[in-house]
Amino acid sequence: METFERYKSKFKYPEFRQYLPNNVNDFIAEAKRIRDEAITKQNEKTAKEEVDKLFENDTLLIIKPKSFTASCYYGSGTKWCTTMKGNPSYFNQYSSNGNLYYLILKNVDRSNKFYKMAIHVPKNGKFDSDS
Repeated sequence: METFERYKSKFKYPEFRQYLPNNVNDFIAEAKRIRDEAITKQNEKTAKEEVDKLFENDTLLIIKPKSFTASCYYGSGTKWCTTMKGNPSYFNQYSSNGNLYYLILKNVDRSNKFYKMAIHVPKNGKFDSDS
């Protein structure tokens, strides 16, 4: 009901009673979809605010995520440990031990596993086997 009250204009019927008695399952499914869309939009907005955008042009985006939410958003579609949903420990560990950067090639096919790359630069600034 909270979702209905908050996002009433997005529902098929403007009054809840129109879902009764035969359309209750439709209402539940619609409420879930609308709620999930709202959460996704909020996460996207939050993620875009929680990065340092270092460079962007038509073909390349380079960012430094400042939060786990931003890491998950910009690292979506990868198998990086820093983007594992519900597990911010890797992101926190890498962030506290140095700087994490994501390079995103905009015009590269998503089937290419290198269309997104993560680079970890340790605090000592040297690249070694742990980098």
